[in-house]
Amino acid sequence: MKILDGGMGTLLRDKFNNDDRILWSLKPYFINQIQILEAHKIFLNNGADIIITNNYCATPYYLKKAKINIDLLPNIIYNIASIAKNAIKNYSNKEIFGSIPPYGESYNTDIKFSKEEIVNHYFITYNNLIKFIDKFIFETVSSITELNIILEFINKYKINNITYISFCVNLTGKELLDETDIKHIIKLLKINKINYIFFNCSPINYIDKAIEYIHKENINIGAYPNKHKKTLNNFNLNLNFEKEDNYKDISKEEFVIYANKWKNLGVSIIGGCCGINEVFIKELSKL
Repeated sequence: MKILDGGMGTLLRDKFNNDDRILWSLKPYFINQIQILEAHKIFLNNGADIIITNNYCATPYYLKKAKINIDLLPNIIYNIASIAKNAIKNYSNKEIFGSIPPYGESYNTDIKFSKEEIVNHYFITYNNLIKFIDKFIFETVSSITELNIILEFINKYKINNITYISFCVNLTGKELLDETDIKHIIKLLKINKINYIFFNCSPINYIDKAIEYIHKENINIGAYPNKHKKTLNNFNLNLNFEKEDNYKDISKEEFVIYANKWKNLGVSIIGGCCGINEVFIKELSKL
């Protein structure tokens, strides 16, 4: 089993007091890029084998919200990938996954952007990551519509063998947020010669149900859940979601119990997403 890093936004907020509800983990890029480098190293020092580039909010959507010139986007992504490469240079056998995030807010199944806008975002991200990364990972995919655009892009640029796709699941664990059955998703991945399915940015109990549902489907599995036990409706980063009523967190002990179960079911890459800090990753490294 390989260990993926945790939530960069969480670590950057907690270690460096950076809490920006528009730019989130991207904020340090504009004020102190050393913080991004140090955050990567914190995860590496606590057992991560793989780090994900810190460009989740480096999209036209978020730059426009922050009133930042979107013409800066290619340089932002390139420089962020360079920081990740610099972070692993003194470590052995570490990998970098290049994040290709959703164009807009996470968990959005009703895509309000044109296909042209989305594909252009994918290309800018892909083109500025490729020099530095080992694999691409499309993150937080919530609908079959989004997946079909991604698959078309992957096939156009012939990057099937270096690309992973990570999905959000609903509370059944058997469906994406648009209620597409994840076994159907697996069929599409196999047709397109993608041999991994990942789950991310979903509550750990939702992902646990997903893994139980598909672990015999002859596909490699990766998982990096949120610390939180529920997904809020109408989520957006402007919402201080951690203060919501009934918004419960898992403990590091619960996290390890789930991770150990997944390891025994054959999950080969495990890490964390929102709320998962270096303490969780360190415990994970002991499995």
